[in-house]
Amino acid sequence: MIFMYFNLLIGLLFYINHELFEIEYNKNIFVDFPTNSMYICAPFDGDIDDHNFIQMVDHTNLNNHVGYVCSYLEHEKEFLEQYVYLNEYMLKFEYPLQQGEWLKSDDEVIVGGNFSSEYKLGDSYYIGSTYIGTVTGILGKEYSFMFLNVGGEKLNYKNIFTKSSENILITNNKKLWDLFNMKVSTRAIMADEYGYEKLEAEGYNLRNCEYFNEMQGDEYDVRQTHVNRLMAVLLVCSMIFSSFYLLYIYIYKNAQDLRIMWEQGYSYAELSVCFSVSLFMDVIVSYIGVRIYSLKVFETDIINHYVYDILLLFTAISFVCIFALTVNVIAKGVK
Repeated sequence: MIFMYFNLLIGLLFYINHELFEIEYNKNIFVDFPTNSMYICAPFDGDIDDHNFIQMVDHTNLNNHVGYVCSYLEHEKEFLEQYVYLNEYMLKFEYPLQQGEWLKSDDEVIVGGNFSSEYKLGDSYYIGSTYIGTVTGILGKEYSFMFLNVGGEKLNYKNIFTKSSENILITNNKKLWDLFNMKVSTRAIMADEYGYEKLEAEGYNLRNCEYFNEMQGDEYDVRQTHVNRLMAVLLVCSMIFSSFYLLYIYIYKNAQDLRIMWEQGYSYAELSVCFSVSLFMDVIVSYIGVRIYSLKVFETDIINHYVYDILLLFTAISFVCIFALTVNVIAKGVK
């Protein structure tokens, strides 16, 4: 009974924590992105001409290896409107959406800001008489977006994401690019390892770059620590309910058998060990589960977890509690 309840609650705990982690994790960083992507600052410094960059990427089959963003900001409207063209590599960076799905083809659009309430999934988007695409995703009123307009030597998630509520339209349709005569953002580009090598061979300035998944950010660290602590609190609550409480009931239910065994010569410690076997099995199973869960969800960031120490501490405290319960039950019977 104890074994079943304990592991059921641990499983529920891990599920709740995973969902909370996903909600927090998706607030300011991507849902998905290439793990080997690099954020490259000031790639056009020196004698490099940025005017032919897009054509070079298109004509050398680098569209799936080098990422760039073209944008146009409309100031004449009551609300600022940002129009963004993403090339094929940047489509791999999936943003968290309030509704719908991320872009998959060049006749689809994503909207955000006030556009989120003006358009619904499936609506067609036109600029004048020019069809741009079908709305497949909605960012929401408040959103974060990476415009590749940030440079510097010390980059982190907090810096490279622009938090905004401006109206925004995102697409891979080059009609948008042509309508507004867009230009590539010269502050930064993205590339995978293959794209980096090709650009380096072309003479681009790639000295100031950093792997995207190695960036750090204060908000990200605080968020992760908060989730870990929440997991620890829930774990302790689960252990108290499923172990201490159930053991209390179980020991008092078998009080008569305990007294008989004590009278037959069993010591308090030996009787406590008998009740602790199933509990220790739970702890071992839970420890293995935590290890697997940590490797799956947090990958290499398992060193900062407090769960292992809690499980070891719980083992020691549990034995003390069982010992005290056993002594108390037998003492009451003797009196």
